[in-house]
Amino acid sequence: MARTIGIENSDPTEPAQFHEQLRSESVGGDSVNRVRKLELLHGITEVQVQTYAAAINLRTLPRDINGRITLVDAFCGTGYAAKIAVRQSLSFKIPLDIHLYDVNPAMLIVAEQEIKELAGGLGLSNYEEDGKRFINVFTHSSDLADPCVEFPKNSHGILAKMGFHEIPEDAQSILMTKMKENLANCGRLVIWEVFAPENGERGFAEVVKVKDALSGRSKLVENRAFLTEADFRSMLSNSSFGENITVRSRWQRSWSTLERYFHELDARDISLLAELNQAVIENIAPALRHEILDGFLNGYAFDVPSSIIVATA
Repeated sequence: MARTIGIENSDPTEPAQFHEQLRSESVGGDSVNRVRKLELLHGITEVQVQTYAAAINLRTLPRDINGRITLVDAFCGTGYAAKIAVRQSLSFKIPLDIHLYDVNPAMLIVAEQEIKELAGGLGLSNYEEDGKRFINVFTHSSDLADPCVEFPKNSHGILAKMGFHEIPEDAQSILMTKMKENLANCGRLVIWEVFAPENGERGFAEVVKVKDALSGRSKLVENRAFLTEADFRSMLSNSSFGENITVRSRWQRSWSTLERYFHELDARDISLLAELNQAVIENIAPALRHEILDGFLNGYAFDVPSSIIVATA
């Protein structure tokens, strides 16, 4: 059984100060500092954040006999989803063991640091309360495209924010099945994912592929797979998940967003931006009505489908 809910369309505000900073300087240097900067560059609206937090909702997850919750943050990045869970853990007084998974060790370092800072700022020193360990954080530097990746057995919840599309389609299917196998009874998989348009227009995916190639990310060029939401939901069904609820949203991507994406990846030759622009013109412009000025797109935007899906084991 599946249910679909619509929420307000998203029109994220461009973080102009960071955009200008990236235009004027290289993002190079220490990888952890770079990751912290990148964390500020991805526009997400408040309504999306509130909806995702409501979808996680630790109070509705099963717990072990000691009242603790075991939670996995797959594709954790800088710990965005994990930090939502930690806030809820402290607010609802629910002890939490959280496992962070990411292929990038720098992401894990930042995530762990920021979770500790968050917990301390909310009054939990060294993750302890009354001399007892209230929160445990475990990090796993793992490629989730690897079929041998291991998750904690009988996890009560698994979070996957904007990560499935970074691995090949067959790996997505294997990973989803493994997640189902490691969830406790009535545990939940909470997904926030971006999809290819249902009409078959994959222009966005092609532009991302060009951007990855120009920035030297050959592995992402090879691995990324944007599925339609229908195909993704079929994978859920084939992995034997029960009822799932879908909350539809959208991201509105503008030209300045794509330009920012290019700069954030340490591209030092700004002339390559013309190649990225050409990819946009070839793959997206034909489907839109906008003005092209001197060979560059002049102030256009396009929508990328995204959904929050809650699936029950």
